[in-house]
Amino acid sequence: MKHFYSSLKERYQEYRSGVNLKTKLLKKKKAILVHQMGKVGPSSVVKSLRDLTSDISVYHTHFLNYQRLNKQLQAYRQKGKKLPGHLKQSQGLHKLIADRKNNINWKVITLVREPISRNISAFFQNLDGFIPGCLQQYRSGSISIEEIIDVFLVKYPHELPLNWLDWEIKSVFDIDVFSVDFPKSDGFFIFRHENVELLLLRLENLGESSHKAFADFLEVESFVIKKNNLAQNKEYFEVYGKVRQSIVFPQEYIDKMYASKYVQHFYSKDEIDRFRAKWLRLHSEQSQ
Repeated sequence: MKHFYSSLKERYQEYRSGVNLKTKLLKKKKAILVHQMGKVGPSSVVKSLRDLTSDISVYHTHFLNYQRLNKQLQAYRQKGKKLPGHLKQSQGLHKLIADRKNNINWKVITLVREPISRNISAFFQNLDGFIPGCLQQYRSGSISIEEIIDVFLVKYPHELPLNWLDWEIKSVFDIDVFSVDFPKSDGFFIFRHENVELLLLRLENLGESSHKAFADFLEVESFVIKKNNLAQNKEYFEVYGKVRQSIVFPQEYIDKMYASKYVQHFYSKDEIDRFRAKWLRLHSEQSQ
């Protein structure tokens, strides 16, 4: 009975959170949404945007696709855990975006990143989910760098960045980012569809492209990205560095990632060749 009332209270809080969000956005009629896969630099963008303007609400999400969001919600509920605030917020935003009649203007920002580096970063961001107590195990000598690499290669969902834009942009906002040639030299492109404007940037160009990209998108004169959430500030930085230095990717893995629609669309042949050379160099060094 106690669990029943606790669950009921949690669902009511979710409902109230959604109502409050809807009231706020229907009043303002516009919002900035930083929506993308993890480990492509969004936290620094979010902080900078919130420092830039107080007139428009800035939200940060990873899940808006119904199936993917519902999977996250069910995982928490099945464990009897309280939903984190960002998932409650995603619930409300999903419903508002799906309702095309509310006339809210969405300014959506998403970033892309070279997928192999991104996958390693994302693995370490969620390290305990793959290897509980990994850092403690490593420090005590009960797990090696090679064993950590094996878990990454076998258990991590490596194709996530290759499919994320179809799952979370095309299905949610009805914008197919692959339908338009991406200006690789600029490093960003602005899409417009109905009540949605989407700014898509490459992380690799963020420093050099961000001023013009955000100036065009937000109609501001200056915009500075304030760096935070850097890997070297993380507890796992030492192990992360050793994994990057030691990992040897199978040739077929490198071929699959860099032959993907995602990489071919956003990166030039020269850039892809440099990515390949970096990992193959590490492969060669480890083989000597």
